[in-house]
Amino acid sequence: NGKLGVLVDPDNVAEIAEALVLILTKRHPLGILQDPQRLRAEVIAAYGYARFVEVLATHLAYCGFSLKGSR
Repeated sequence: NGKLGVLVDPDNVAEIAEALVLILTKRHPLGILQDPQRLRAEVIAAYGYARFVEVLATHLAYCGFSLKGSR
């Protein structure tokens, strides 16, 4: 989503190297990369199990189904 990581062309070694150097030298403009605890919390909030269940329930409800007994 561009907020929790760096998007690079996986076939472009120079682009990957440049991104890694910026991250490891703490010069990357995406500030959250310098705060591992905040980054972890944001990733879990966006992509963790609870969010997965929430998104799945929304999609199932749209199709007329429901999640019963989910956490």
